[in-house]
Amino acid sequence: MKRDMGIIRGVLLALESSGDLRQVCADDETLRYHIRLAIEGGLLRGNISEYAGGYQALLNDCPITNVGHDFLDAIREDTIWRKVLTRISGVAGSVGVDMLAEIAKDELRRRLGLGNP
Repeated sequence: MKRDMGIIRGVLLALESSGDLRQVCADDETLRYHIRLAIEGGLLRGNISEYAGGYQALLNDCPITNVGHDFLDAIREDTIWRKVLTRISGVAGSVGVDMLAEIAKDELRRRLGLGNP
């Protein structure tokens, strides 16, 4: 399965607001996979339990980490998110969380008239 940063973004937004992850992705396996990636990436707090034939990703009561909040703050706005996606569209493969956050921060700097550092 491929990583979809849009699903990870959706998970963070949903957890911050309603907590209803069904609005993000109707497919349990895809949702569980992306929650696992977010836990492994330090965006969410939770536990991954391996068992024969699969795994379970369980979130803590307050699942979004400080790193997750920082990432979400950088990519929360739809306009910024679309610009980030446009900038990475020509890149082969997937772009990681750190790079996405940097691109989003760069877009925010441009919007604020701060230019590039």
